[in-house]
Amino acid sequence: MLDWQIVLLVFATWIVLNRWLLPALGIQTCMSGQCAVRPTIKTEPPADSNSADPS
Repeated sequence: MLDWQIVLLVFATWIVLNRWLLPALGIQTCMSGQCAVRPTIKTEPPADSNSADPS
């Protein structure tokens, strides 16, 4: 195999891993667009003071 074909194969494998395979497995990568996104934190909504006191 020619040297340039090996380099091209490694580069193509890197793109496929980072763009499609790793994000499908739940691993966030920059190529999948997850670098600029901060993780969301789920919180409970604040309790309504009117609904807690029926009187």
